[in-house]
Amino acid sequence: MLNKIMHLSLLLGLIVVTNSCTIGSSTVPNNNIKIVYNFAGNSNGSDQWANLTLGSDGFLYGITSRGGRNNSGVIYKILPSGNNYQVIFDLNNNSNTFASLIEYNNQLFGVTQGAGSNNVGTIFKINFDGSNYNLLHSFSIATGAAPTANLYWSKYNNKFYGTTKFGGNESCPLNPESSGSGNIAGCGTIYSFDPSNNNFSMLYAFDGTVGSEPFFGFTQLDTIPAESNPILYATLGFGGANGFGSLISWNMNNENNESPNLVDSFGNNNYDGQCPWPAPTFVNGIAYGSTWAGGTSNVGTIYRFDDAFTENIQFNFITQTGSRPYSGLLLASDGNLYGTTYDGGTGDCGPDQYQASGCGTVFKYTPGGQYSVIANFNGNNGSYPRAGLIEVDGKLFGVTTQGGPANNGVIYQINFTN
Repeated sequence: MLNKIMHLSLLLGLIVVTNSCTIGSSTVPNNNIKIVYNFAGNSNGSDQWANLTLGSDGFLYGITSRGGRNNSGVIYKILPSGNNYQVIFDLNNNSNTFASLIEYNNQLFGVTQGAGSNNVGTIFKINFDGSNYNLLHSFSIATGAAPTANLYWSKYNNKFYGTTKFGGNESCPLNPESSGSGNIAGCGTIYSFDPSNNNFSMLYAFDGTVGSEPFFGFTQLDTIPAESNPILYATLGFGGANGFGSLISWNMNNENNESPNLVDSFGNNNYDGQCPWPAPTFVNGIAYGSTWAGGTSNVGTIYRFDDAFTENIQFNFITQTGSRPYSGLLLASDGNLYGTTYDGGTGDCGPDQYQASGCGTVFKYTPGGQYSVIANFNGNNGSYPRAGLIEVDGKLFGVTTQGGPANNGVIYQINFTN
């Protein structure tokens, strides 16, 4: 077990890709993107995977996976205007955080996929000013390792719910395509955390049957009040009936180790979506989401589940208009869905690790089925966005992993109402 822990701690920062599934309108002008802040690297963070979070104090909060004093990432705050950027905490011990922060009870909560007493992840909380950083839980391989998914706050029972990418059932055969998996055991877990008493419970260990290696977190139907709805939904990047991922539902009233419900398996044919990293977004009871791979060009799809959870592919990504959507879809105040693609588009950043061109895009998708690119990254204004978008005062905000003057990423803004 010790060797596994050491091996995992070395691999957590190396989620690299070996094939199509593994993580790792084209005439829109690039000047639609306004740079809010340029990351410098060691001093203020770099390599942003996590979405921004709008705090109740009006600041945007974020977390980086690299940079800072210990090159393990930083927690930062900045006003939407771009003023008052502050590093409020320097992470350590290869924290390598991919998950966004969430506000609860006037504090920020989050997870790291490294660090902790077992070097396989933590749950923490911190004040808005960076004071009182508290490590609340250290993960282990037995109960789940490498939590890359955002914490999800349930109004049903006042608990956080989340998933881990590895750990749990050590007899579960990892998908050989899994990035950073190496010889690590376990296909991930579902857990709950009660912030009132810091009680952690592992609720289920995936075995591959209903899916494996959940990378993102949970979501819920938008047509049922959250206070009376015990059902959560999540997507898993691998496993399921075809090995290309799945959509599952989980009842918060389940007893420990009761299996989730397999709603649908991806990869049903050569043109179906594969590797659905982010959870879907519900719009009037209809689930919309994206896949990293699959589709007619094998660079991703937008899918739709109707209220009977019958899947339909709505859009096939192509390199020219954006490819490999990594993050989820945002339902904005105008009723449309917005997202980012990791590469593709008109920008010229040279071949990336997937041998693809383009620096990534920001796109709009209407529930009626219309897809359009609203911005192209070109390196100078950012490149390779893995994080999704948030809306603040009628504008979209996001971060990129690279690009900008120091090539350490940017915070950007787009006025999508134009």
